[in-house]
Amino acid sequence: MRGDAFQVMGQGGWEIIDSGTVPGRQYRWLTVLMDGTEFETLTGNNINSTGLANVPLPAGFPIGGQINEFSLLAGKVIAYYL
Repeated sequence: MRGDAFQVMGQGGWEIIDSGTVPGRQYRWLTVLMDGTEFETLTGNNINSTGLANVPLPAGFPIGGQINEFSLLAGKVIAYYL
């Protein structure tokens, strides 16, 4: 596993996610694609998502870290693989 910008910039792969819970794959970075995107849950190593739950986020909002699982209530994100 690389520890540099290689992962952040998407060369490791990515997908667009627009609903539901996304378990079973680890992500390095999420970027909100639509104004009003809301997370129900967001878990990972050293991530405390309680402040982001049920908060409408603007397009372009970045979330980095080792993300293990997340669930969207509304909106769309691009998720970069770890």
